[in-house]
Amino acid sequence: MTKLFRRLGLVAVMAAAVQLTVLVTPAQAQWPPQVMLSGICEDGTDPLPAFSPCRFVVRYSPVRIQGAYFEVTTRAGNATPQADYVPLDHVRVQVPPSASGSYINVYVVNDGVCEQPESFTLVLSGGVLGRSVVETTRVITDADC
Repeated sequence: MTKLFRRLGLVAVMAAAVQLTVLVTPAQAQWPPQVMLSGICEDGTDPLPAFSPCRFVVRYSPVRIQGAYFEVTTRAGNATPQADYVPLDHVRVQVPPSASGSYINVYVVNDGVCEQPESFTLVLSGGVLGRSVVETTRVITDADC
């Protein structure tokens, strides 16, 4: 058949089918990062110091070799911004190259008043998260009661 094509001046081009398979490892399947909480979120017993840190730990999987960033915002639940905690509004958090996690502090107001437990939500978005949004709700306990 090839000789016939050559005599007629035709060139036979055969296309090979190529299949591309993308494997997703379990670590990649966990992206965007999970928000893991540690420490306490407490309205302290004394108005001094005026604020107590409520620490959030963000763990990344897989680790991003080139670094990145994301934005942090707080959203009120039954906790009142400014009165119960210091709100965050699109605060940029830089992820250093090869980092496996970051810390975010939301400051709770120590007002010296006995209150029922109150909550607010921490929202991570943008940057390395793309269109994904990661949220977690945190309860503020009151040591004054």
